Amino acid sequence: MIAGRAAFVWYVSSRIIFAPMDILALNKLEYKIPILALLTILIGYILEYTPFGNYVKAIGENENAVKFMGINVRRYKIWAYALSGIMFGIAGIFLIARSGGASHTMGTGMEMQVMMALFIGGVPVQGGTGTRIFKLLFGAPLIVLLENGLVLSGTSGPMTQLVKGLALLSIVYLSVRLNKVERLREPKEQLASSPGLS
Repeated sequence: MIAGRAAFVWYVSSRIIFAPMDILALNKLEYKIPILALLTILIGYILEYTPFGNYVKAIGENENAVKFMGINVRRYKIWAYALSGIMFGIAGIFLIARSGGASHTMGTGMEMQVMMALFIGGVPVQGGTGTRIFKLLFGAPLIVLLENGLVLSGTSGPMTQLVKGLALLSIVYLSVRLNKVERLREPKEQLASSPGLS
């Protein structure tokens, strides 16, 4: 990622590349909302109802176990990264349509926004069976509200970064604690529900 960003900075040479008018026309809600809904349904279906989605979740849960099942883990990882790249490409088009062009600073820090949306939504970063598309629909708007609220309140740039960093640390801490509680609770629930103890 760092190498790709460096190559982009070298290509644009600190200049701004303006987008054509055809792309600027995409910066309308009548285009954004249907495309967002379509992509959400499509990715949700792929993750929940296709062998590809099941294998990707299984790889996130226990990659070695999936290898022992005879599944080509490398192939599914490549497809997963390719699908992720397509989604980022579509997001990049709408970002260019909103800003009117591209510069060497575009997209800086967005990986942190994605991580915060994952943690807030409760999506496991390593993947696995806990991955659900509706969790991102909860986490992503909260990040947007947080950032827009900080901007509207007149918070300075460094203070905004500080608040976002503290929020991320708090979310990660709470996620780790909740995961530990759930893991400790699962064996007790399994023992309580076993026929021999009822």
